[in-house]
Amino acid sequence: MYNNGTLIGKRTKEKHITLQNVYNFLLLLIKNTKIAELLKEKIHNITLTYFNCIKELLPVVTQIVCLNALTIAGNKIIPSNYNFVSNQLNIKEVNKRISSIKIFDWSSEGTLKYLKGASGSKLLAEDIIASVEK
Repeated sequence: MYNNGTLIGKRTKEKHITLQNVYNFLLLLIKNTKIAELLKEKIHNITLTYFNCIKELLPVVTQIVCLNALTIAGNKIIPSNYNFVSNQLNIKEVNKRISSIKIFDWSSEGTLKYLKGASGSKLLAEDIIASVEK
């Protein structure tokens, strides 16, 4: 997201992810989970780890709708793979689950280009969660 983002909130062809988008991703990722009760630094590390896993497996994903959907799915993936006793995220399991969503055509010209807004993100998130839970 770093190379595709802008801090000033103005989107351009090259910079289409705003700081507000990143903030919303964070809120969606921890919403209604025990993860939200952790220290901010720990939440930050978990978030970075999750998105680094996504970046390694799906480097072409830059659409906001797709990133929102992956964040909503992360809201289910992360708490089920986080050990609150040792404060550790099971990265191997997270990678395994994320790798199961390679079945989608993530390119900006694929079938996902027709998804728009929050409703599109929720629909895609449901499909992602269903493929992850198999």
